[in-house]
Amino acid sequence: KKKIGQKIFGVKNINHPGFKKFLQEGNYFLDCDIVNFNKKIMKLINFTYPSNFKKKLKKFKIKNIGGFHTRNVPHRAHEWIHMYGLKKCGALLIQPMIGQYKKNEYKNDIIVKTNKILIKKVYNNKKIFFAKYFSYPKYGGPREALLHALVRKNYGCTHFMVGRDHAGISDYYKKYESQIKCKKFEKKLNLNIISFKEPVLCTNCKKIVNEKCLNCKTNKIKKISGTQIRFLIKNGKKIPSFYMRSEISKLINKSSLIK
Repeated sequence: KKKIGQKIFGVKNINHPGFKKFLQEGNYFLDCDIVNFNKKIMKLINFTYPSNFKKKLKKFKIKNIGGFHTRNVPHRAHEWIHMYGLKKCGALLIQPMIGQYKKNEYKNDIIVKTNKILIKKVYNNKKIFFAKYFSYPKYGGPREALLHALVRKNYGCTHFMVGRDHAGISDYYKKYESQIKCKKFEKKLNLNIISFKEPVLCTNCKKIVNEKCLNCKTNKIKKISGTQIRFLIKNGKKIPSFYMRSEISKLINKSSLIK
């Protein structure tokens, strides 16, 4: 099982959170056809049917759409990525993963609630869609990024956005390793991979920029991450509006995190 885990996660360190969870789970894996599936069970699962979403795309005559994967409450850097994807494709699917389990990560309901508010009340754009992806984070880096891409293809996406250290954790994977891997298999995926440099905060203009600020032309930049914001929440500190818009930050507190 360790050998299989090493192939799945691309690491040998069994302290990797995804690898560790994999080793702790059962030792039996099934390969089978499903007959007479009980659809009633789906009412218990927070899930958006791909077939239903594709009908929506057809209804709105959407030809190109980029998929955005998240397991976070949206902050300003996410907003920059959303707008970047929208410019590239003309339409965007923001699809949070439902199935968090790790301590100090956001609870599922707050991830759904905050992303919906951003889409419906802040963006209010008919070309920006919402759906839920029922799974759980494996922190598998490049290989999990490929899985995320395939899932969005099943939802009808023509493009998929791969960010900095996509699906990674700590320093188990290189910063842009997931982007390189997804680009490598772009043709096999039959999906356009959208990659970009990490959005950062210009501490002078207090705006999100891509690598460097073209407005004030300074290199005074600061990284923004979900981990950093969760640290502020955990310690009861106020989240600055240049990190996260107030419409979102006012909805989260210590109880928004898994204990």
